[in-house]
Amino acid sequence: MKAMLHDGKAWWIEQMLSLLPPRLRRSDADDVDALVIEPSDDGTAGEGSPQAGGGRLPPQAAVGQLRRRRRTERLGSFRLDGKGLIAARQAAEAAGRPEATHLISPPGLLMEKHIVLPLAAEREIEGVVAYAMDRETPFTADEVWWSIAVERRDAAEEKLALRLSVVPRRALADLLGLLEHAGLRPTTLVAAAGDGTHRHIRLAAGGKASWRARTMPLAAAACALLALGASAVPFLRQAMALSAVEDRIAALKPLVDQADALRRRIDGGGTGGDILAAEAERLGDPLKVLAATTAVLPDDTYLTEFAMRQRQVSLVGQSADAAQLIGALAHDASFRDPAFAAPVTRMKDANRDLFSIKVEALP
Repeated sequence: MKAMLHDGKAWWIEQMLSLLPPRLRRSDADDVDALVIEPSDDGTAGEGSPQAGGGRLPPQAAVGQLRRRRRTERLGSFRLDGKGLIAARQAAEAAGRPEATHLISPPGLLMEKHIVLPLAAEREIEGVVAYAMDRETPFTADEVWWSIAVERRDAAEEKLALRLSVVPRRALADLLGLLEHAGLRPTTLVAAAGDGTHRHIRLAAGGKASWRARTMPLAAAACALLALGASAVPFLRQAMALSAVEDRIAALKPLVDQADALRRRIDGGGTGGDILAAEAERLGDPLKVLAATTAVLPDDTYLTEFAMRQRQVSLVGQSADAAQLIGALAHDASFRDPAFAAPVTRMKDANRDLFSIKVEALP
């Protein structure tokens, strides 16, 4: 019950902030009061040390910070084990822990894709994206933490341009389990994008729909308590709209099941399905190649550009040691003939290499 109250309060605060006009709030929600947990790679307790095969051990410590009223207070560095995280929770509670808890994602986990949907899909946008997740990414909706952002609405073409951000759940399962066991269950995952901005992805056990169902009684109670205030009106309207959307999804479920059955029939046989499969095999799947690239590159490497044309892949980015990337790609079964497409440039200020690599993706 205590965890449910904690989640409900955090959700209510963020929903109230979302009602403000865009010019009065920051789009990335960085100003929300929160306990911020960031896995540390500063050498404490041996984290980040080399291991056999050229990889790196996962961080064994985390830095805890309290953010209140746009000011940040460092709580200290804590080991990622039971005693260390309990000490972090006690330090946060002693300093006045906020309702929200943000977990900073380790680098290299965020994947993004731009997708275009019919404008009519906006009314049930989360359900539509979840249904199409396995076609747009190498994952199903229950295998990733994800969020969407509307980039453009084209009324003339009746198109809706979205940015889909996903982080594989398996990569964070152990860390989230430790945090939850210590009473530090994160409400939001914060991941850095390639352009320097941040993506805020809601974390909720059991998915979005079950989380809403669990917090609806709290939302209804908050509406009753705020009935005499002006803020209760938009909150009540939002709850009513959510109920209408859920009713619409339930009404459309038979049609969705029919469409899914038809898609399986098309994918399973027929000349058209064979042609599409043959072309996909010949030209390659960019998302699968991107996933393989992410798995090969070390954590200290960031891509600023990824391009693929008929299995010829171009990688541009930064790395602490660009020379090791050629060997890593050459020893991976997904790639062949990696080579630098341009001379490696050393950034003196950042102590990093700028690189450009061309490599062939194998079937």
